[in-house]
Amino acid sequence: MRDMENRININGEWYVKENTVGENTQMKRPYMLGDKFSLDFDYDGMLECGLEIDEDTHVNILEDLLTSFEDVNYHREAAPLYDVIEHRKYQNEYGSNEVTKENLNESLRAFKKECEDTLENMIGSTLRIDEE
Repeated sequence: MRDMENRININGEWYVKENTVGENTQMKRPYMLGDKFSLDFDYDGMLECGLEIDEDTHVNILEDLLTSFEDVNYHREAAPLYDVIEHRKYQNEYGSNEVTKENLNESLRAFKKECEDTLENMIGSTLRIDEE
């Protein structure tokens, strides 16, 4: 039974928790934009960063965030982020209107939902995305 205490279920797959209380564990370094995989990678911090972006977030920041998601193989979560970036680039080049704003916001909501779902599975807490 003790072995199950050190495991976590993510999307139906069981994983061993890296940080367990009472054992020698390496402290996680807080997530920074563009971080790539490391043994102390802050997955929670990356996902929380994803929840903080909005329609005004600069494209370079979005691309750095995408780099991190791709490097740690969070492709499912990152899929809507590709769309967010493309919508922002389109708006930067051709201007914004109601259709482009709605497309951007829809992709942004989908991305945040992926981040929220993954965090919920990882840490077992319920997070809330503000509907705009």
